[in-house]
Amino acid sequence: MKKALQTGHGQDLRSGYPVEGHLGNSAGKCERREREKIERRRGSPSFLHVFAGIISQLPAAGHSVYSACPETQLKSRTSMQSRVVTFATLAAVLLAIAAAQERRAIALLTVPGQGLAVSGNVSFVQTRPGEPVQVQGLISGLRPNRNFGFHIHEKGDISTKGCTSTGGHFNPQKRQHGAPTDKERHVGDLGNIRSDDGGVATISMLDPVLSLEGENNVLGRGVVLHEGEDDLGKGTGDDEKGSKATGNAGGRIACGVIGIQHPVEPWSSSAAQVALSSLALALLSAMMLL
Repeated sequence: MKKALQTGHGQDLRSGYPVEGHLGNSAGKCERREREKIERRRGSPSFLHVFAGIISQLPAAGHSVYSACPETQLKSRTSMQSRVVTFATLAAVLLAIAAAQERRAIALLTVPGQGLAVSGNVSFVQTRPGEPVQVQGLISGLRPNRNFGFHIHEKGDISTKGCTSTGGHFNPQKRQHGAPTDKERHVGDLGNIRSDDGGVATISMLDPVLSLEGENNVLGRGVVLHEGEDDLGKGTGDDEKGSKATGNAGGRIACGVIGIQHPVEPWSSSAAQVALSSLALALLSAMMLL
C-alpha cells in the first residue's frame, strides 16, 4: 500500500486532507478547528437561535455528512443520527401539544316543566382556535319526517316552561337571520334538522361561524329546538319580518345548556398554537432533507 504523500504540515498532497503524522500533529489541529467553527456558530441562547443553529448544521438535500477531519467522520455520523432522533421526538411532542388543544362541549336537551318525550344530546368539537366547529347529536321523540328549526340562543337559562328564558338567537354582530351558509346570519343560525320515520333526528354539520372561544363562543349558551321549520330568512310578504328575525320556526319544544366537556383549562392563544404547529412542520421538513 502506498504511503500518503505529506507536506511539512501533515497534509496529503493528492487529496489535501489532513493525515496523522509526525509533522505537526495535524489531526489535533483539525479537531480544534472543527470545535472553533461550532463555537463561532453559537449565538444568543434564545430558543429561536438554538433552533436556527441546529437547522443550519443539517446537510443539504442529497449530501452526506462530511467532516474535514477523518478522525471525526464517525462522530459526525453518530451525531447526525442523534439529531434525527431528537428532531422526530420534538416534532411529535409539539404535534401532540397542538392536538391536546381540542375543545369539546355538550348540551343535553330536555323539555323543562313538561312531560313530553323529546330528548337528546348535541356535542360541539373544535380542534383549535379559528377552526370550524363540528356539531353532532341525536334527538328523539319528534314527529316523524318533519323539519325542525335548530338554533343556539343567547342565554343558557332553561328554568322556565317552554324554554322562553333562553332569550333570542345568539347574534353578537346584530345581523339578520339567515341560513347556515349565508354570509348574513346569526351566529346561532344552524338551519333545520329532520326526523326520520321513528321520530329521531341525527345531527352532523360543520359550522365555520360557531366557536368555543372568542366573540362567537357558544359555551354557556342555550341550544333550542323549535316546533316548526325555519324558513332560513327567505320569507316574503307578511312572513318577511318574522323571517328576518327568527325564521318563523314557531315555539320551542326542547332546550339545553352548552357546557364544557374537555378540557377544563382555558385555551392557549391562537398565536401560540400557530407557532407550535409551524415549528413542528419545520422540524418535519428538516428531517425530510436528510
